[in-house]
Amino acid sequence: MEPSTAVARGARRTKSTSVRIGALHISLMRAYFRALARVAPRAAERQAAVLFCFPRRLSHHDVPTVPADAREQLVPSGSKRITAWTWGEGPRVLLAHGWEGTARDMVPIANAIVQRGRSVTVFDMPAHGRSTGRTTTLIEMVDALAAVARATGTPDAVVGHSLGAAAAVLALRDGLSSSSVALLAPVAEPWLFVRRLSDMLGFSDARCEGLMAAIERRAGVGIQDIDGADAARSLDARALILHDPADRQVPFSQAEALASAWKGSTLHPVTGLGHRRVLYDPAAIARIVEHVR
Repeated sequence: MEPSTAVARGARRTKSTSVRIGALHISLMRAYFRALARVAPRAAERQAAVLFCFPRRLSHHDVPTVPADAREQLVPSGSKRITAWTWGEGPRVLLAHGWEGTARDMVPIANAIVQRGRSVTVFDMPAHGRSTGRTTTLIEMVDALAAVARATGTPDAVVGHSLGAAAAVLALRDGLSSSSVALLAPVAEPWLFVRRLSDMLGFSDARCEGLMAAIERRAGVGIQDIDGADAARSLDARALILHDPADRQVPFSQAEALASAWKGSTLHPVTGLGHRRVLYDPAAIARIVEHVR
């Protein structure tokens, strides 16, 4: 057997095993929460809310590290400490990664922006990467983005991916100043993912409502306060929205909702990039760089 064939078969076997383990984990978790919901529904809702706010610290190997000469700093944000890196010279661009990502996700775009005469700042969201915390919420992500902007200087442009894009929209609504923004596979309505978790756990409609209420208590805001499309109606920054219609993690309808509400926005469907490849696709990066200039 050729070594390459053996490696390929081993990779397929590893992937297949991971899928089976993941399916078993979900099945066991579903059984646990369904049983708990029958005897202690409020406890099930509270524990599911913690699960919703608990990002896994994943290692993505498809992106480079932060440049060695980047200036690292710790930025206070509430009870957490946010790790941020800045490099380059010129007008500032702030980049925000998504759920279960890290600052490294934004480095390919950041490097391209620096080459066009800008300075960039990337950072790890709360409970992500090298920032502190074990759980976080979208509101804490918004606060972290605003705190980094204050610490590093008002950005001329903001680039956000997935839930980081949602954080950017809400930060702009809450007073962050920026002349342009690029939203990559953006989330507009985070409560859709509450329903996704509820369905995965086998919750009834009543338990789903209880889960929503438990998350609202943890976040300290109502669901209506984190509607990205509603926030977008008040914004006048130039907005570029890139989203793959076949994205399996965040529906394309999320981008459409933002684009229809945002007067100064342009929606570009990008095919074949899924949810993450938009972060390092050369054509997508070129479009982002041109927009923020």
